[in-house]
Amino acid sequence: MTNWEWLQKWVAEHCDGTWRHEQPFVIKKIEIGVTHFPAWSIFLSLQETVCLHCEDFADDYPRIMINRSKDDWIHGWITYEDDDGDGGFHIEGGIGNLDEMLGIVRSFVETMDAKRKKYILEQASKIEEEL
Repeated sequence: MTNWEWLQKWVAEHCDGTWRHEQPFVIKKIEIGVTHFPAWSIFLSLQETVCLHCEDFADDYPRIMINRSKDDWIHGWITYEDDDGDGGFHIEGGIGNLDEMLGIVRSFVETMDAKRKKYILEQASKIEEEL
């Protein structure tokens, strides 16, 4: 499955019209654009996700710095929620790097999905213990 096919499938599986606002870790906004360099820019909003408050999350995704040439590069980073509620995963890269960038986004999202599943199981275990 290509990265584009994966992205389309992931959005279709996770969007139910309300983006499941009650679930932590669910990405509610994905923006893909072009900068003035020219370069690609992808932003995944992590607003209202547990990831913005996980101390170990940045350790799972340290800053990405790939510099092969002036046209072949990728930089990625996480920003945490500020007063405006903005926070998320940012990735920018050369105009020929979009598919590679989507592969990094795919890895990031799959890591978030795994964390979400772990979180849900942990919460279910706590509830069972209380019963």
